Amino acid sequence: MPRTIAMFCCLLVGLPTLAAPPSMERLIPAAGQSGTDFVVNVTGSGLERVSQVLFYDASVRCTKISALSDSELQLTLQSDAAALPGPRSFRVQSPEGLSELLVVSLTAFPTAAEREDNNSLETAQTISLNTTVVGTLEDGDADCFRVTLRQGQRLSVEAEAIRAGGAMFDAVVNVFSPDGTWLRSVDDTFATQQDPWLSMTAATTGDYVIQIHETSFEGGEANRYALHIGDFPRPAMAWPPGASADQQL
Repeated sequence: MPRTIAMFCCLLVGLPTLAAPPSMERLIPAAGQSGTDFVVNVTGSGLERVSQVLFYDASVRCTKISALSDSELQLTLQSDAAALPGPRSFRVQSPEGLSELLVVSLTAFPTAAEREDNNSLETAQTISLNTTVVGTLEDGDADCFRVTLRQGQRLSVEAEAIRAGGAMFDAVVNVFSPDGTWLRSVDDTFATQQDPWLSMTAATTGDYVIQIHETSFEGGEANRYALHIGDFPRPAMAWPPGASADQQL
């Protein structure tokens, strides 16, 4: 019996080691602007030998792959100017195989990275209307952004959080008036489920603050978001919901 075990061990030693395919855990930022080149950083494992990025949409492509380590990859992405906003799925490939899917979103607006400390109404980060803010919510975090509105001007806000694919991230969006009054709070919605959105009209001219946080104020590195803030129209629904095949709506 000992001789049999010894022979078996020798055979195992002679077998080639099978490396695991690359794995992508998360990427930052969650979005980039259509028609531009932008950089995302991917964290995972087995990334050092990645040679190709495979998108499932021809409007986005990878123009440069930089392996910073076996656990971090920097990708330069390029999208067509006519590419519609929304999520784009992709995988990376190495000699060992294909990774799982990750998602990056395209936005019609310029992007701005959230800057700390922006956790209170007083320290809210000032941004321009029609901007997509990309950031991450750590544990206990609440990010605040200040925009200037005229009386009667529309304010639309939409969060891509759980749709960003990084975590089971249930976001809440709040809006505060120029005098600090809590005007709106949106958690789940019928259209985008855990990703909140709202559209309202400014009652007075001044600086309004938009706040985003996780519903239980939990967070982490995977809680990344793209927060679209502007005066764009955001329809709530289409009516009627349908018609017969021979009818024009």
